[in-house]
Amino acid sequence: MTRNALVRHLASCLTTLTPMCGSTTVFAIDGRAGSGKTSTARLLREELQCPLVSMEGLYPGWDGLEQGVALLASDVLAPLARGEAAQVPNYDWERGEFGQPRLLEPPPLLIVEGVGCGAKSSTEYLSYLVWLDCGEGVRQTRALSRPEDGTSFAEHWDDWAEQERLLLAGDRIFERASLMVTTTVNDEGT
Repeated sequence: MTRNALVRHLASCLTTLTPMCGSTTVFAIDGRAGSGKTSTARLLREELQCPLVSMEGLYPGWDGLEQGVALLASDVLAPLARGEAAQVPNYDWERGEFGQPRLLEPPPLLIVEGVGCGAKSSTEYLSYLVWLDCGEGVRQTRALSRPEDGTSFAEHWDDWAEQERLLLAGDRIFERASLMVTTTVNDEGT
């Protein structure tokens, strides 16, 4: 299945989903670093014309996976479930601190993407969870070749991978996935 076919499939699922986050239907796209989450989420956002929350804005730095997962549930999804606007955290990777949060009024549809967005703390709010996976070599090549942060990611790859391993050892997110997809070397294919 190509990435575009996956996006079309996910968009077609929308009519069968029930909002679990107040009146908001939440699509979550999870997987380890370099599995294709961001590219897939961006294409899905274009297809569905809805907001996207990326976990990269919620992690407080390279050792912040666990804190980012907690912030998604507490600062984004819980307020939306109550029908309130969310103050979406916005971590500035260059400055090494959180910037001004982004206000997000409860949308009818929301996409969240990033490592840990399907964690137990967020499960009750998710209408659909996609798990993307591929071999470590492919993931590492993709992640380290990203123009926006690949160079800085290289020196943190091992530490980040260990955080992912620990998260998944305690929370087997992929077992709760509505759909599991193995991606390939070709970015156009999945």
